[in-house]
Amino acid sequence: ERIRQDAVEPVTDQKLIETAIAGMMASLDPNCVYLTEDQYKAQQQNSGEQTTGSIGLLVTIDSGALKVVSPRDGSPAANAGIKPGETILAIDKAPVFDLTLPQIEAQLRGPVDSEVTLTFRGDDSKPHDVKLKRAAANWSTVTSRLEGDDTGYIRIAGFDDGTLAALTAAVR
Repeated sequence: ERIRQDAVEPVTDQKLIETAIAGMMASLDPNCVYLTEDQYKAQQQNSGEQTTGSIGLLVTIDSGALKVVSPRDGSPAANAGIKPGETILAIDKAPVFDLTLPQIEAQLRGPVDSEVTLTFRGDDSKPHDVKLKRAAANWSTVTSRLEGDDTGYIRIAGFDDGTLAALTAAVR
């Protein structure tokens, strides 16, 4: 009730509930994110023709900074040489410091063949821009190879609906 009384702009019950849940989730695990139904649906891949593209970048918020977890193998981000641990300062010149992970992921997605510019903190602390073209997200999450006759190497770069089948095939 205090928030309803003193808020600058009116606050709905739905907003209060979602914010409370998001706060509880974040306090349990900093990598945990609450998604509304609409946000969840937006993250799901289309099974037919894909019109929403991605740059293939897994990110997280670490101590308030947007950090690269990993580029997906074969993605525009991997091809551009983006490395795990790099800090992203802005997306299309808009700062990211006050955005949630779902908001950031929504900004990274867009129409296939559209471009997005990421501003990274450079090694010398000078920001530098990397322009990437979004592509249909058809990257395998599992890669494997044989090392000699008796050693297999399997890399799981992410998890999606095809990971289990790809992992099973790689083990076989």
